[in-house]
Amino acid sequence: MDISIGRIRRPGYYVCTSEKTGRKRLHVAMWEQAAGREVPPGCVIHHLDWDKSHNTIDNLVCVTTWEHNMIHNPPSGYKGKCGRKLGYIIKKSRGLDTPPGLML
Repeated sequence: MDISIGRIRRPGYYVCTSEKTGRKRLHVAMWEQAAGREVPPGCVIHHLDWDKSHNTIDNLVCVTTWEHNMIHNPPSGYKGKCGRKLGYIIKKSRGLDTPPGLML
């Protein structure tokens, strides 16, 4: 995919453009290119290290919006880096696959 990388837009994500997909966030375009499909409805692409400028495929995972909420807002009683660990656990078990049970 021939993409051109734009400037960082609010709230801090790189934006890119391509003839095929138009304008989208760079991390989404990177994941879609590697996975060979679009991000399914109800899913988002999460940065494992929480660094919005680190857009390598090893740092990206497709998660449901519920999983994404659990990563960023773990239930009370879970202290420390519980949310960050969850992202890595999902990536290790899923790789570039989308969450199970989604109708694609």
